[in-house]
This record gives sequence, structure tokens and C-alpha cells, in this order.
Amino acid sequence: MSGNCMIIDFVRTPLCAMGKGLMTRPVDQIEFAAMNTIMKRQPIDPEKLDHTICGHAHLDTDPYNLSKHAWLLTRLSENVPGYTVHAGEASGLMALEKAYYLHRTGNDLTALVGGAESYSRAPYILREARYRMDLNQFPVVDSITEGEQWTQPTPLDPRDLARELAEKKGYTQEQLDAKVREEKEKLPADLWEGHIAPVTWLDRKKKEVTVTADELPEPENGFASYVDGGVVMMTAEEDRAKELGLKPIGQILGFAWAATEPENRWESAVLAVKKLLAKHSDVKPEEIGDVEILADSAASTLAIEEGLGELGLKAEAMNPSGGSLAWGVNEGGDGVMAACRILLALPKSGKKYGLVTASSGGGQSMAMLMEVF
Repeated sequence: MSGNCMIIDFVRTPLCAMGKGLMTRPVDQIEFAAMNTIMKRQPIDPEKLDHTICGHAHLDTDPYNLSKHAWLLTRLSENVPGYTVHAGEASGLMALEKAYYLHRTGNDLTALVGGAESYSRAPYILREARYRMDLNQFPVVDSITEGEQWTQPTPLDPRDLARELAEKKGYTQEQLDAKVREEKEKLPADLWEGHIAPVTWLDRKKKEVTVTADELPEPENGFASYVDGGVVMMTAEEDRAKELGLKPIGQILGFAWAATEPENRWESAVLAVKKLLAKHSDVKPEEIGDVEILADSAASTLAIEEGLGELGLKAEAMNPSGGSLAWGVNEGGDGVMAACRILLALPKSGKKYGLVTASSGGGQSMAMLMEVF
């Protein structure tokens, strides 16, 4: 057994701004659409699937375990276990990391790895009101805002952090606006052709509704907006893939984590890449043709690009298909979607290595190196 983690296939649902096409869909039904589609595309017996793993950052109790809920909705097999991971913007990459080590160690040899979010259905919360309902004493809390700010013991507003970073770095408003335009202009119209899983349901009048196209939001004041949607990737250990007749399109080579002060989380995104490149010294920075930067603001994107440039990574390789400012933020799925964008776009560069770095809350980030065949 080689232990190599091979990528077999991937699909995602449409990505829709909050309040748009997917606003009524529970997150497990969004992820189900992706899982169901990929299982129809690949010649694998569902009973041969060892695990499902999903990233999901904005949690509530419906569903309690996204990965297992979404898989059960496929009705393909009740014998496949699934679990859900949460690491903020790094949730999708963490899901891939779990599959990577399962395959490397031989504990599980096939997996569906993905992630999803439904910000449109994120709940409002009454903290400490279980035993005494008093709206004056216990105000309603937006779980999205709370999730953004409480990624460390003291709340930090990511928009304030972006403004402070811009001031520290001396970025002008013109530079920030230019970065947003640049990311938007990179969006390729047909990048995901053949890899979109439609989301279909019956409305209250029993009329079938199907969403097949993106409805991407505009960034707000240099800050990326949230998108509802889901993604799934099929992975397999190399020898197991051959045994099952699955054809790899790439492989995951490794991961690295780094952490700094929560106020300077953009620095950890650079440090994670530095650690990753040190682990894989056989891959030179100039050989990496696609560097996906998952960052929530124009200021942090600029700062991470500068840091990665100092490591020898080429400017033209950074977010060649647009980053979070263009696609929006989907914390549960972003890491997997970024890996998919590398699979789709990297062949045009003539290079075979791609890299993802995700700047997450609490001052930590993770990075992943992959190869495209």
C-alpha cells in the first residue's frame, strides 16, 4: 500500500449570496446535492466508501452532524460513517487533512470530503435564557456576528482588524479598491463547467425548483461577503483507487499549520506556507503555478500576497481564478473549493503544483500542497 492520497473527482453546488437562490435550503440538503451527484459520476459501490468528512463552521443543531446527515439523505448506504470538523475558514482544508492521514495510515482508503454553509439559515440566539425568558435582559444575538468575533477569548471584529491592518501597512483606499476589482476581473465564466451539482426541491406548492447557477455577492467595503453552497471531493488511497477502477486526477502532498497572535492572523497564513515549503523542499516556489489565498478582506489578501512573495512565490500564481473577494466566503467548503479551482485552472499554467493557504480565526492558519496530473 503506497498510502498516497489521490483525488478522484469533485463537484460543488451553485454559490448564492445570502437571501438568494439557496436561502431556504438547510445545509445538509445543500451538501446532499453535491454528494449525490458525485456518487452518480463515479463507478464505486457505496458499500466500498469508508468515510464522509465535512467542514462546517457556522453550526446549529439542524443538522447536528452535517457529514452524516447529508450522506444519509442519499439513501445509498447506512453503513458509511461520517463526521464534521470546524476550524473557521480552514474547515474545508481540515476535512481534507483528515482524509489525507486516514489514507496515509491505511485506516480508511476511500472518502467523500467536502463542506457547506447556509448563512441564510444561520440562527439568532438567546444566550443564558433557558430558564428565564427576558428579552430585555437577554438580547437576541446574531450567530454569524458572534461566530466572526469570538474566535478567541476576547472578541475581535474582523472588519476592525482589516482596517487596522490597512493602516499598519499603509494601504490606501485606492489600493484596497483595486485589489477587489482585480479579484473580480479574474473570475472565469466557465471554470466550473461540468462540475456543478444542481440543487432541487419542491416548494410549498409542490412545484419543483432547481438552482443551477451562481449568484455571487459583491464585497462590502473591501470585505468578502458570505455565500451559501456546498462542495464534495472524492479521495482514495492510491492502490485502493486502482483496485476500484477509479482514475486519479491529482494528489494531496501534505499540510502545515501555524499560529500567531489573533490580531495578526494574516501572518499565520504566510507562516503555514513557509512551514509547508520547508517540509517539501523538493518542490521549489517557482514550480507552484496556483496559490489559492483564502482571506476575508482586501487588506489581508494584499498582506498575505506580500508575505508569500518574500517566500519566492510568483505574483501571477496568486488567486489566478479570483479569491474570496470574488467567490465569497463559505467557511465549511472554501478549502475544498480552492483545491478544486487548482485542479481546474493549474493545467493552463503548464505547472503541476498548487497550494492553498487559509487564514482563520484565533490567529491560526493552515496550508496544503497538491499535485495535478
